[in-house]
Amino acid sequence: MPRAEGGTVRKARPAKEDEETKIKRAKVNEATITVEEHLNNHAEELIQSLDEYVNKLCASLKRQAKKSKDEILSVYERKNGQIPAEKMDVVLTVESGPHQGEEFRLEPFAGVCYIGRSTGKRYRERGASLCNDPEASTLHAKIRVTRGKIVFTDAGSTNGSTVNGAPVDEGDAITIEHDMVLGIGGCSLRVALVKGEA
Repeated sequence: MPRAEGGTVRKARPAKEDEETKIKRAKVNEATITVEEHLNNHAEELIQSLDEYVNKLCASLKRQAKKSKDEILSVYERKNGQIPAEKMDVVLTVESGPHQGEEFRLEPFAGVCYIGRSTGKRYRERGASLCNDPEASTLHAKIRVTRGKIVFTDAGSTNGSTVNGAPVDEGDAITIEHDMVLGIGGCSLRVALVKGEA
């Protein structure tokens, strides 16, 4: 260790930090501060963006899952005869009787359709109201979908029903076919199966 004049010990000065090291240290400090500030300033924005992405992804996955489920069920049900290839409506044209010339369009795939003398809403809007036929019962018959097939049943009417001239027992489910003739009360109604409206 160097000695000063008079024999005293002189402390060595630390080596000066060169300029290049100072610049590097300053850059490191600056970079560290910038990252911290960036994270602090934009953390909320990053979280919001992530939430939006996750929500969109979940919605997309749900749509794909529902579509796949519907396709699988459709194939399965068609294969097993539970639904026809197309949903059909039933058009009833009255060929004879008190309501001759009238036409009723029924949508059995939307729910049970009621036929009878009643003037109730479900007969007027979703079925066939034969209000001028004294031989028809208030609730005479129903048309509905069972196991994918459109069927006609007599609902315990007073005077009974016929299909193509043959009597129908109460509760028997008769599969509806195109050009079939239904006898209800004093009316004969010809059946037409048409593609359901979208």
